[in-house]
Amino acid sequence: MKTISILDTDITSSNLGNEIIMESIYDFLNKVFFDEFIIKIQCTDHIGPMSKKYIGLSDFSFIGGSNLLTSKMNRYKQIGFSIKDTLHINEMILFGVGWWQYQANPNFYSRFFIRNLLSRKMIHSVRDEYTKKRL
Repeated sequence: MKTISILDTDITSSNLGNEIIMESIYDFLNKVFFDEFIIKIQCTDHIGPMSKKYIGLSDFSFIGGSNLLTSKMNRYKQIGFSIKDTLHINEMILFGVGWWQYQANPNFYSRFFIRNLLSRKMIHSVRDEYTKKRL
């Protein structure tokens, strides 16, 4: 049995859009990983040691939809990882994620953060062409 972790943007959110996106993501992942253990992890608040442990034990780790990526991730913190976390957690897979407020090119911090956090082996799912170009 595989372990699949999903950083869920609907946990600790009052945004109905996040709920709708996450329902679709779970529908899809439950069809693909129907016999696997799926663990939900909150995404936008600080990600604690137990959540990091599960991510580390997971065969696949997804970050669910929402406008989580920004050009200034040091200023507009949308994901609960620190820059230090990205040195150890670096195989995250985007699933329906967008770029916040269609900002210009990312600063050094954001480029470092995104490069280190995301998997280079897997294909990511983004919400639109703008996010794809930024990545």
